Amino acid sequence: MSKWLQPFRRRDLLVDVAVVLVVFLVYLTQVGSQGFGEYEGSATDADGLGLGLILITVLPLLGRRRHPWAAMAIAGAGAIALAACGYSANVPAALIVVLYTFAAGAGGARIWPPIAFAALLYATQVAFEIAEISVSIEDYAFPALLLAGAWVLGDRHRTASQRRAEAHERREREERLSIAEERTRIARELHDSAGHAINTILVQAGASRCVSTRCLSTPPT
Repeated sequence: MSKWLQPFRRRDLLVDVAVVLVVFLVYLTQVGSQGFGEYEGSATDADGLGLGLILITVLPLLGRRRHPWAAMAIAGAGAIALAACGYSANVPAALIVVLYTFAAGAGGARIWPPIAFAALLYATQVAFEIAEISVSIEDYAFPALLLAGAWVLGDRHRTASQRRAEAHERREREERLSIAEERTRIARELHDSAGHAINTILVQAGASRCVSTRCLSTPPT
């Protein structure tokens, strides 16, 4: 890794660790409070299994930049397992983060595949939660808005990054063009100066030869 890239890589790692901690707390709060108290008595209480499933759900976010598809698949599977075991975690924080990562550019130009995959994973989670916890479908309107908002924000971030990159490339191209023009101007001036100097030397040499010839042809007095 080049030295100038190291600070950026360290910053990305710190951001990813912070994101994992925040998402972990979101899931832990949901599961520990049984859906913020809305599903008390119907949802499973927090225990070791729930904590393990939460870790399975959030830890893949550490690799979301390099392996977004794997991160989405494992995070979605963990959330589905939480729902299948009766834990209440209807806010899909991990899917929101991975979907943002896709929209921000991790998935390249592909748009619909990650959206469709995230929708499939979340729909499966919703189906299990409705069956296990008797959650109302209206409770998923806000999480769905969060998923859509994550995609919009990520897409805007990607667009802004592309514009900054294009502006930077344009500035570099203008600088290279300016340098090339300056070099051409200097080369032209050097060529003109060298040509003038050579002409001056030739004229002086011709004059000297003429003077020498005249002196030789003139008889001594």
